[in-house]
Amino acid sequence: MSKTKLIAQIDSLETSFQADIDTCGLLLSILPDTLASKAYDSYRLREIGVVYQDAVHPVANEDSLRLVAHTELYQHAIGAWETSNELRRHRLEYFGRTLNTGYIYIAYILFAFLGYLLRFKPIKKILAVFAILIVAAWIYHEINSIVQEYAKKLNTESHQIVDDTYKEIDAIRESKQREMKTDTQLE
Repeated sequence: MSKTKLIAQIDSLETSFQADIDTCGLLLSILPDTLASKAYDSYRLREIGVVYQDAVHPVANEDSLRLVAHTELYQHAIGAWETSNELRRHRLEYFGRTLNTGYIYIAYILFAFLGYLLRFKPIKKILAVFAILIVAAWIYHEINSIVQEYAKKLNTESHQIVDDTYKEIDAIRESKQREMKTDTQLE
């Protein structure tokens, strides 16, 4: 994928992610405080940046509020988590490409400097250039290993968070559906 397409996809994903976050915040504001705080905590909306404000007392009946909490809010929360995961992956790819471009510029400057020093052929300058190249290679290796470790850690953590969130959300959704079924059976 070209860098232009990658930037366009990142922008598109950021817009979609922000829309999901705004929708989750709006749906939370519709719900009563207890139901909204349960959904806010169980769907882990704080971790993806949803801002929760106490709702004005809703006028809808409780069944429709539960429907909002368990279907609409659930769908938008899952969508926000998936978009967040995809956005992290694209940002990591963009970061890697930008970092590689920076390495190319550094290498170009070092080789230009080496060419300048080799024109005059003093031995001290040549040895200094070799020392600089060795240090630059070591710095490149260290930065690359740190970036790879951070990317692996970030990828593992994001997958764990998403997997844990899916499990928690599914468990809550199933329990709420059982509650709704027992409520309707009792009536």
